[in-house]
Amino acid sequence: MIKEGIAELVNGKNLSLEMSEQIFDEIMSGKADDVQKSAFLTALSIKGETIEETTALANIMRKYCAKPCHKGEVLEIVGTGGDKS
Repeated sequence: MIKEGIAELVNGKNLSLEMSEQIFDEIMSGKADDVQKSAFLTALSIKGETIEETTALANIMRKYCAKPCHKGEVLEIVGTGGDKS
């Protein structure tokens, strides 16, 4: 699926949410090699990301993220670095 996605992006076409999810799943699962990942991300960046493509990435990243097994309260102390503190 990633090869088809690269071809679509190179031709300036936007990817559907479903196609984007399939491609990002290939990337996150390790099925895509480094060259494919680089080509896809470069083509996506050149074309410009759509809301659907960005949403697909977020959906798949949530699928693969580590889910904490903590039953107590959690306090986050990490910032984005944007305030330069």
